[in-house]
Amino acid sequence: MRKLPHCPECHQTISFLQSFKNINPWKYKCPNCQVKIEASRYWKILTVLGFFLGGLITGIAIYQEKNNIWETSDSLIFFLVTIIALLPLSYLSWLYVEFIPYSKNEETNTKP
Repeated sequence: MRKLPHCPECHQTISFLQSFKNINPWKYKCPNCQVKIEASRYWKILTVLGFFLGGLITGIAIYQEKNNIWETSDSLIFFLVTIIALLPLSYLSWLYVEFIPYSKNEETNTKP
């Protein structure tokens, strides 16, 4: 099994649950040392694709309700099933994340 992603500064692992505290892969703070880091290009691409996928899933539910194909309860069940199905895929992709030092401004890369 792959190792969990780690901070390039303090080398501590960053767990999948800790990742929910930071949703912006361009400005990420290590939960251990608080240094600004950023996710690799791979993770940034997955984040953008995730937003498009979320919009598509929402669009399907809205379309179904607008055309009286689904009730609101059907959309809620659809969202729940989708989240349950996508959570394992999110975890598996998390195992391939690599963090790099924050490159926009080197002065902000120091510990507080």
